[in-house]
Amino acid sequence: MNNASLHPILIDFLGRTERLSSKFAHDARGALNRVDGYGQLLLSEREGILSPKQKEYAQQIHRGAEELLALVTQLQEDIRSLKTQGA
Repeated sequence: MNNASLHPILIDFLGRTERLSSKFAHDARGALNRVDGYGQLLLSEREGILSPKQKEYAQQIHRGAEELLALVTQLQEDIRSLKTQGA
């Protein structure tokens, strides 16, 4: 296979990858936002005072959700960048 025939295949692959990553990112963000929301609800202590250990766990939930959201966003940006470079 020469470079001329590889180029359209690569463009198609990157387009499919971008669509898949968009669906994944949408679904992952929804789930992570719910997890983060519950963590923030716990931290607000609206339903009762948390023990120091419980507060630590709720903070870890919040930080973990933020980190995963950042990774999902970075993955999507990297795939878009690859597609732009391949076009």
